[in-house]
Amino acid sequence: MKKYRVRRDWSQRVLTPKLNVTRQTISKWELDKSYPDLESLIRLSDLFAVSTNFCLTLVKQNASD
Repeated sequence: MKKYRVRRDWSQRVLTPKLNVTRQTISKWELDKSYPDLESLIRLSDLFAVSTNFCLTLVKQNASD
């Protein structure tokens, strides 16, 4: 997810109101310490113009690393 956020030149703080989560939550997602819930995955897919399946695949790939 970080790669897509950085491509848009968004800080974590810019992304927080778009997803209705805290900056710490985004940091945990990017560090694989937690994972987005379903609602957040849907918002992420809309924001980054990717499918929800793609978002789920990213989460799964990060979890298996």
